[in-house]
Amino acid sequence: MNAVEILKNNYEGKEGSFIYHLHEKDMFNQDAFWDYFNCIVDITQETANRNDLDRNLALMLSKTYAFIMSSFLWHFHPKDSYKAKGIPDSNLHLYIERIEFVYLGYFSGKVFKEELYDEYLINPKHKNN
Repeated sequence: MNAVEILKNNYEGKEGSFIYHLHEKDMFNQDAFWDYFNCIVDITQETANRNDLDRNLALMLSKTYAFIMSSFLWHFHPKDSYKAKGIPDSNLHLYIERIEFVYLGYFSGKVFKEELYDEYLINPKHKNN
């Protein structure tokens, strides 16, 4: 599956996507998280030299980013009944940092080098590098 398809599946909440797991299964799926993250990296690398952004991609990215961030907020809100199993409470800030930087990177056309991220949250795509 290519990067745009992965993003679209998340946007549509299709089975197996990160959003699907958060919304339908109430769980944080590590593999689906990395698929989502890496698809944005790939899209950014493929589009970095373009002068204009694809509005459809930007919309899908913005909506999925907002939903993920809202899900994290709902999970920790004491008066909200939403609780997602497997949310990495102790290092969630590292996941949020990843999503924030990759999201902003798409709009600026820049991808942060893997070495700049915290060593405690290693992207499986780069584990053996």
